[in-house]
Amino acid sequence: MLLSLAERSSEVSQQRATPRPPKAAGIAARFDANLPFQLTDEQTTVGGKSATT
Repeated sequence: MLLSLAERSSEVSQQRATPRPPKAAGIAARFDANLPFQLTDEQTTVGGKSATT
């Protein structure tokens, strides 16, 4: 079992994610707009950075 988990972990770590640049009217923007509070400047900054990496 441990060997198969290690093999799977190795396989997954070699996969690359497809970049998904944020859209002005995308799902993240709609989510943020529906929050019951205002995001701070810091939260907005971090959200923008994580969306581009």
